[in-house]
Amino acid sequence: MNGPAGSYYMVVFFDDCMNSAIFSGKGIKKLNQMVIYMRHLGQLKDGGAIGCSFIFAIQSYKALSGGISKTIRNQMTHMLLFKTKNENELDEIAEEVAGEVHKKTFLKLYHEAIKEKFDFLFIDLHKKDNHPSMFRRNFNEFLLFNENEEEKK
Repeated sequence: MNGPAGSYYMVVFFDDCMNSAIFSGKGIKKLNQMVIYMRHLGQLKDGGAIGCSFIFAIQSYKALSGGISKTIRNQMTHMLLFKTKNENELDEIAEEVAGEVHKKTFLKLYHEAIKEKFDFLFIDLHKKDNHPSMFRRNFNEFLLFNENEEEKK
């Protein structure tokens, strides 16, 4: 894929890999290293770079074994969160974005985002300055909130 200013991008898509060898033992160590370093390698002689993005499609945010590691979760730039029946998992996600928004606010935004069957909460962990919010309902509807108002409730 051709990007801005002579940069090229590669995407690696992981789907339904929980409990596979790549998410355990030596496999997860290598995967963690790859996720951390691949974004910073590949400078081209004439300028620009080759970058690599990783997309993980998972059914469980955390798992006792064979799940997405904290190292990978810490590298996340975006998250699509579909409806989940697991309140503990939702609480864990709320805790991991707690530096950005209060848990009550997060839960309110989540429920606002998943109104209809295939809706999801889009979280941009590296929000652009010209975007009004890091949270969206699907890709196109920004979800606005007043953090101070939510904390009073």
